[in-house]
Amino acid sequence: MKPIQITMDPQLVERLDAQDEVKARGRSAVIRDAVEAWLQRKNEERIVAAYRAAYGDAEGLGSEWEGWEEQGSWLDG
Repeated sequence: MKPIQITMDPQLVERLDAQDEVKARGRSAVIRDAVEAWLQRKNEERIVAAYRAAYGDAEGLGSEWEGWEEQGSWLDG
C-alpha cells in the first residue's frame, strides 16, 4: 500500500470516526472502499455515456426490426 495524505473537515472526520465499521476496520479501509465505489460508479457512467454516444437514446431495435419481437421462442425444460 502507498500512504497518501488527504485533508478533511474536522466535523467530517468526527462523523467518520463515530461509525462502528471505522472503529472495527480503520479509517483507511473505509476510505479505500469509498474510493473504489466512486471509481466503479465513474466507470459505469463512462460506459453509459459511450453507449449513448454509439446508439443514441433510441429505444428497442429500431423500425427495421418492428414486428419481429414475438418471432423467437424459448426452449422449455
